[in-house]
Amino acid sequence: MSLPQAIQDYIKGNKLSEEAILARKKNCLLCREIKKTIGFKKKFPYIGWQHKCGVCGCFLDGVLGKWAAPREQCPLKKW
Repeated sequence: MSLPQAIQDYIKGNKLSEEAILARKKNCLLCREIKKTIGFKKKFPYIGWQHKCGVCGCFLDGVLGKWAAPREQCPLKKW
């Protein structure tokens, strides 16, 4: 999936439930491939620590992150 698709889903209100997001997050936080990196957080230009997938390189946090994107999948098939 791409960032434009994630933005389109966000604008249209296509969302995952909080339970689904938490389940994805739980699986990722147990994975040895997860990384922490500096990234934009909340309102621009606030910069803080972000979770990032070490396999695909996608950011995971936030409303446009992979955890909240309904069409996204884990590259390791964990969710």
